[in-house]
Amino acid sequence: MPKPVPPPPPQPSVEETHAAVRYAWGVMIVASLCFLGVASLYGPDTYFMQFGRSQTASWNVWRAETLDEVAVREHPGGRVLWIVGSSITRDSFDEPALNAALETEGSEFRVRKFGFTRGAPGASLGLAARLPIQPGDVLATTVAAENFQRDWVSEVGPPPDLLMKTVSPAAFWGINSWSLADKLEQAAAVPTDFYAWREETMAGIWSWSVDRFWYLRKPRKVRAGWRLKHRNPEIEVRQMDGGRRLGMKSSYYMEPDSLDFSEQQFNVAGLRGYAELAEAHGAELVLFNVPPRQEYVARFLPPDVREQYGAWLSSRQDVVHFPQPPESHYYDWKHPLAEGRAVLTAHVVEWLDTRDPGVPASVNWPAPGYNRQAAPPRPVEMESK
Repeated sequence: MPKPVPPPPPQPSVEETHAAVRYAWGVMIVASLCFLGVASLYGPDTYFMQFGRSQTASWNVWRAETLDEVAVREHPGGRVLWIVGSSITRDSFDEPALNAALETEGSEFRVRKFGFTRGAPGASLGLAARLPIQPGDVLATTVAAENFQRDWVSEVGPPPDLLMKTVSPAAFWGINSWSLADKLEQAAAVPTDFYAWREETMAGIWSWSVDRFWYLRKPRKVRAGWRLKHRNPEIEVRQMDGGRRLGMKSSYYMEPDSLDFSEQQFNVAGLRGYAELAEAHGAELVLFNVPPRQEYVARFLPPDVREQYGAWLSSRQDVVHFPQPPESHYYDWKHPLAEGRAVLTAHVVEWLDTRDPGVPASVNWPAPGYNRQAAPPRPVEMESK
């Protein structure tokens, strides 16, 4: 006996279908409005950021946006040297000491410094664009060999949410080391402020809530501390001992063919943007070549890399070469301690007076055997940077 087939369920009428569609649209609109309302709490200078701002890029963006331009130019001459760049920028120059020395010398310049983690030219360009640059100013950024690795964004640079703080949405399409899928995923991160600032905003909301409702006290605002000045920690002996032990296996080691100076490379494009920015404001662009430890160059930069980077530096007319501080004046492979910072700071004052571009620092540190000639392919194992 065949199994009876039940009748089909009743079908909705045209009026019921229209009502369901209207209901779905209503839910979607309400959800979108709720999301946009929540997203409006996120941004570089929203209320809760003052309780959760913790990243060096965030603090430098805040400083650029809240800068008192009148105070910056109240000195005789009114010209400004803007130094923008990475953590090496942050730790290499003492802004108060620079301005005190320039005032003593009666210079028409004063200095404002903005340095944050992984702030290579491509990443820091967006911050430089926020500055009130005027004709007669000097715009400087630091450069290093590792800035020009072929896949800098993927291998060295910060994650996308940190890049979004200083990189425009359009610039992500020009990252040649990203796949189309990566670029499409990044393009979907809208609103940009929500995705760029959500971690620190959420930290601020949590900190504010704990202070207000748990400890029953006035919420405490975070302070910039070293993030707008410089670090001066203990020498990182374990980090450097690990690099010495691993040698070619270290993530600091650069393969001989790893450099890319093409126009599409992320930081080369960033430097092109710096040049356009300086020209648009009638300012002068200079590149500060601050040397790392000699041992770092000897151990981790193969001869091919040194030669290519040196040739690129020589091809430009806007490079300023800084003197080589002693090895003991660094707290790690690249960042100077207070003693090294004093050497580099004094050179800025001297350069502003003489405009002598200097010469590249010589490396006298003996290179290990693996780094004396063209190196073999890099081993697979790597340490974490």
